[in-house]
Amino acid sequence: MHKKYFYPMRQNYQISEQFPSPQEEEALGFPVFLLQDYVNLFNSEKSICPLIIRDTNNQLLAFWIFQEENDCWFSPVSAPFSCPKYFGDINFKNLLQESKSFLRAKSNKPIRFVWNSLFSGQEQFQFSKIVKVEINHFMRIDKDRFAEKLPQKRRKQKLRALKRRDFVVEQIGIKQWEKIYQQNLEWRIEKGHENYIPLGRIIQFKSAFPNNYLGFQLIFKNQLIGNAFVVRVSAEYLYLYSLITNPAFDNQELSLLLYESIYEYAKSNKIKLLDLGTSMDSNGNIHKNIARFKKEIGASAIRKYTFEC
Repeated sequence: MHKKYFYPMRQNYQISEQFPSPQEEEALGFPVFLLQDYVNLFNSEKSICPLIIRDTNNQLLAFWIFQEENDCWFSPVSAPFSCPKYFGDINFKNLLQESKSFLRAKSNKPIRFVWNSLFSGQEQFQFSKIVKVEINHFMRIDKDRFAEKLPQKRRKQKLRALKRRDFVVEQIGIKQWEKIYQQNLEWRIEKGHENYIPLGRIIQFKSAFPNNYLGFQLIFKNQLIGNAFVVRVSAEYLYLYSLITNPAFDNQELSLLLYESIYEYAKSNKIKLLDLGTSMDSNGNIHKNIARFKKEIGASAIRKYTFEC
């Protein structure tokens, strides 16, 4: 339980160290990475500081979460990007300044945060230092079918050919979740992928947020040959965490079937943006093959910044 430390602010606001109520989280459409139930999964491992700003009528105006690290206050807490929320007559510049003052009063360290303009929009960061830049790919969901997004005729033909065969893509049921995610990990390790979520943690996520953490499996003649795991971060935003196929089938481009199923799921559920994640290697360089493939399935690139101030 976080103590409620109140600090007066300019313009009759006050900032405190606490979470919004569950009713406020639901009414304001908080993303899953900001929910108290999500952050509570990490309370025993991290020193977490939730910051809330209210007006004199106790109306919620802004909320942001940080964790204390050795050299900084960092946001997000175990998520791919930070997602501060702010409403009404408070803007991000106000929120950043007040958060910085509050956190430095607790422990005099810089604050560092991963900014995703796809989710949080464009802001000005003239007083912040860029400490990291990553290339992120995404697809906007519109009336077009996935096949129409493919810029290359060859890939359109490949997708049509695959769909004429006996491949089936299904959502992963809760009882299959552990077994199929374990297979995902084994294939990732075999292919040399890094930065994966451990099995125990992904089971916690699925148990706590069954409607947000979703999986898709690719089956051929009763054999699992591919899978993908996504997070419905908010009502209109879908984040692709992992998509992989059996290494023995890599030359068949079977991932096209999984990408199409995820895209069509997003379309049928009124999701507006599919985030395909970063295209970086373990050394912080652009992974050219991954970036090229995402471009070839119709994705656009954008920079994702980590700022410090």
